[in-house]
Formats: sequence, C-alpha cells, structure tokens
Amino acid sequence: MRDIQSIISNAGYFFAARSVANVLRAAYVIVLARMLGPELYGLLAYGQSWYTVFVPLTSLGFAVLLAREAGQDRARGQALAIQILVLHGPLTLFAAALCAGIGWTINAEPAVRLLLGVFSLALVGRAMAVMADEIFAAFEISHLAFRQEAMFRPAEVGVGLAILAAGGSVLEIAILHAAIQIVQGMRGLALIRRHLAVLRGISAWRPSGSVLVRGMLAGMAGLFSGWLLQGPLVIYAQISIDKASVGQLALAMQALVLLCNLPWAIGRSALPVLSRAKARDDGSGVRYADAMLRLAFILAAALGLAGMAIGPWLTVSVFGPGYGVAGTLLGPALWLLLPLTAATALSPLLLVRERYGAAGLSALAGAAVMVVAVPVLSSIMGPVGAVAGAGAGLSLWAVCLLGLVGRREGITIGLAVIRPGIVVAIALFAYVMMESVGAGPWWALAVAWLVLLLAGVGLCMVTAERRALTALVSALWARTFRRAG
Repeated sequence: MRDIQSIISNAGYFFAARSVANVLRAAYVIVLARMLGPELYGLLAYGQSWYTVFVPLTSLGFAVLLAREAGQDRARGQALAIQILVLHGPLTLFAAALCAGIGWTINAEPAVRLLLGVFSLALVGRAMAVMADEIFAAFEISHLAFRQEAMFRPAEVGVGLAILAAGGSVLEIAILHAAIQIVQGMRGLALIRRHLAVLRGISAWRPSGSVLVRGMLAGMAGLFSGWLLQGPLVIYAQISIDKASVGQLALAMQALVLLCNLPWAIGRSALPVLSRAKARDDGSGVRYADAMLRLAFILAAALGLAGMAIGPWLTVSVFGPGYGVAGTLLGPALWLLLPLTAATALSPLLLVRERYGAAGLSALAGAAVMVVAVPVLSSIMGPVGAVAGAGAGLSLWAVCLLGLVGRREGITIGLAVIRPGIVVAIALFAYVMMESVGAGPWWALAVAWLVLLLAGVGLCMVTAERRALTALVSALWARTFRRAG
C-alpha cells in the first residue's frame, strides 16, 4: 500500500508540474503559432526539437541507476548522486558542443545556424533542470519539481508574450527560452543542496568508471526513445521543401508531447517503487504493467477519437485558417499515444532488472524503422507520412518491449492487450458508423466515448476493480446529495 501511495503521490506532483507547464505552454504555443505563422513557428519548433534530441546524452541512464539505489537504500542513493552530478557537467558540455556542431554542419542558412547555437545554450540549462527533476524523483520528493515548473513556466510565458507584443523575433524568443532554462537549472541544483545535502559531499567524491559505463548502458533506451519522439520533425524539416508544412507537423507533434503527460509522470515515479518491488518479487511488476497497458489503450482511444472528430475545427478556430493541415494531422498524431504510453510503462520493468541492453535495443529497433519510414512515407504522403513513420517506430518499440517484459513478468495478454484492443475497435466502429449516417462530429465523438466507457468497464476491468469503482461512485454520489440536502 505504501508503494502505491508513493507512486500516486509522486506521479501526482509530476503530473501537476507538467500540467501547469503544459497548460501555459499550450497558451504560449497558440500565440506563437498565430503571430509567427506556420513557417516561422516551424523553424522555432525545429530548433527546440533539435536540442531536445541531445538532452539524453547529458544524463545517460543515471536516473535509472539512482532510482534503483535510492529506492532500496537512501544513503547509497546519496553517494551515487554525488558521482552522477560530477559526471553530469562534462557530459552536458559535450552534448552542447555536439548539438551546435552538427547543427552548424547540416544547416547552411546563417539564421538557422544562429538559432541552433542559442538552443545549444538552452540545452545546458535544460540538462541541469532535468537532472534535478530526476534526483527529486529518485528520492521521492517530487513536490520540488512542481515548485520549479510553477515558478519558471509562467515567467517564460509572460516575458515571451511581452517580447511578441513588442515585435520580437524567433531569435529573441529562443534567447529567452535559453535564459529561463539556465536559471531553472541553477535553482534546481540549489534545491538539491538544500534538501538532500548531496552537493556538500562532492569533496569526498572518488571517481568511478563503473557508474559511467552503467549509465551509458542504461541511457541507450532514453536516447533512442527521445529520438523516436523528436526525430520525425527533425527529419521532416531536413527533407521538406515546403517549410510551412514543417510548422503544420510541429503543431500536431507538439500536441502529442503535451498529452503524454500522465503516462510519463507515472512511469518516472514508478522507478524507485518498482526497484523495491523487484527486490521483494511480490508480483507488483505484473500488476503495474497490466494496469498501464490498459491505460494506454483507453487514453489513446479517447484522445485519438477526439482528434479525429474535432481536431480540424479546433485547430483552425484556435490557431487560424493557416493551420488547416495541422487539424487533419491531429487525430493520427494522438493515436501515437497508444504505443508511446505502452513503451513508457514497460521500459522501467527492464531497467530495474538491469536489462539495459534489451531496453536499449528495443528502442534502437524502433528508431531505425522510424528513420527509414519517415522519409519514404513523407515523400508519398507529405506530413501525414511523417506521423505514420513515427507510428511505425513507436509501435515496433512497444511490441519488442511487450515480448521481452511479457515473457519475464507473466503479463496477462488477454487482460492487458486483447480486451482493451477489442474495446478500442468497438469504440472506433461506433464512431465510423455515426459519421456514416451523417451525425455531426460532436455527436459521433459523444457516442464513441460512451461506448468506450461502457465497454471499458465491462471488458477491461477485473471484478475487484469494478467493485472498487462502484464503491467510489456510490460514495461520491452520497456525498454530493448529502451536501445538496
């Protein structure tokens, strides 16, 4: 029970932190997209995706190692955190130099080169902030991550809007982003010093090559999975002649990144808990996997159907008529939440067992397929081909992990995959049928969601879960009417 409470509590803080950031970022993206237009917005999004690809190089798989150690023994975790922080500095500088150097080489336009140079500085700050969040997660003090986001995201959005109102350029927006990231990263390190006394022990640090080697092995999965998410836009920006279409794709993929908030928060918070569960070998791993796989199907179906139904109208209404293509891409992009959520949930089960090679090779296989599929499909289908290529890579990654974890953990395929798949198929069929009889998109979505809810409760929940849900609904109903009375 304590482990479940820990996951819920820490995932709640991470979810709240990302939600605050994402709500503000969504509003910011709306203003940016409308004021900059598809071409300039695409350039800004390309720069952000470009430097984000290199962020995993700064921390490798240290988050996994730290979560395992701190989850089992807090003192050992603090000793390891000292070593990780010392190694983190040179790795960050190396990644920033690589980001700027490769960006300068493959882009001939001076404006793009300068923009990527600024984002290379943002990488330094972002790396510090990410490292701080990973330490907060490992020691299960995720409320500090919430404080960070609640402080810095409103500041970035407020100053950014002022820059835009004053006629600022893409470069000035990028400079602001870099400055905010650096300040946030520095404050994150200060919080680590204050709450964990980790930085005070650096003078007693002794070099350990094994930590670097283990971090590199554990970091393969993070590196390739990050490329799976950011790579489609980076590749498409390099091969597309129509630069405005880059902005269309960027908007759809940005929505995907914003909406993977909940599974990301749960997966990150589960690492130290799964590490303790692995030591006990009490079956917690399989229960976690079953629940997260069912969540992947239901979450992706609910949001994917919404994207199909109202995506075109919503995108044009919010961002303007210049983003009509992005509206048609929104539905397919949101369906990518299914393999993304499944893979995000399954990967930690390999990492806590130190099966770093298996986790990394699974992500590598997906990344390799994506690298081939995006250019090929984009040449035939345009930006929707990039989404399809991303789906091919993410799906292979998830299937590989399911095969590896399912055999080891004994995942109930019928409950975790087959039943949710049937539920999603029924909801999708209901949506298509409503559209075929001329129902409007809102009615089609409402019916599909109702079918998804009813079929999900009937097929995707076990008896104990249905009883718990019934008790919860009854308690809420009674409390509501007691207050009304």
